[in-house]
Amino acid sequence: MMDGSSVADALKAIAEGSWQQWLVRVGVTIVVLFTTSYAMKVLHHLNPKKPPGPFPIWPVLGSLSLVGTLPHRNFYEMAKKYGDIMELYLGSSRTVIISSPALLKEICKDKDQIFASRPPNVAGEIIMYGRKDIVWSPYGSHWRHMRKVCVLELFTAKRLDSSKPIRQDEFAHLVDDIYQNGKGGKPVNMQTRVSDTAMNVVTRMI
Repeated sequence: MMDGSSVADALKAIAEGSWQQWLVRVGVTIVVLFTTSYAMKVLHHLNPKKPPGPFPIWPVLGSLSLVGTLPHRNFYEMAKKYGDIMELYLGSSRTVIISSPALLKEICKDKDQIFASRPPNVAGEIIMYGRKDIVWSPYGSHWRHMRKVCVLELFTAKRLDSSKPIRQDEFAHLVDDIYQNGKGGKPVNMQTRVSDTAMNVVTRMI
């Protein structure tokens, strides 16, 4: 958003006859955006293994303009055009949309081990020492060992019973907080409060 000084500078530049420079800058920006979008389209077609998907793919925004306020309906309409497997760029994140119950069963049940790993990210690499925890670790022998430790040592009935007073205390605080902040019919942000309660339970158990 332009402030008062920026608007004044633009008007001054136009008044001084240098408006051609502004037109050149706008033109260059438009050319860069369309060139980037076209290059992404060409790269997409060069890889035949990629699922089909809508174009153009805009820089930074990707295909977000096609999602709209009712994503499920827009996905349904796009699936009729591109098929049960299609590719979208939600911002800069490449996303594959599955619209068939049969394909979903194949991915989540029949071949779930192939798709079990989370995609790598910087947070998992840095915070979790190269994705060594049970959340970000790729599926394999290390993940199975971590799961075994959690099931046998951390999530047993005895361990859960020992932390029961902590959960009861935090949920009592949550209910009281909702009651106090919701007096008079005021709206209460449940997402933030439930998230904070869960984090408090975890940190107190540690």
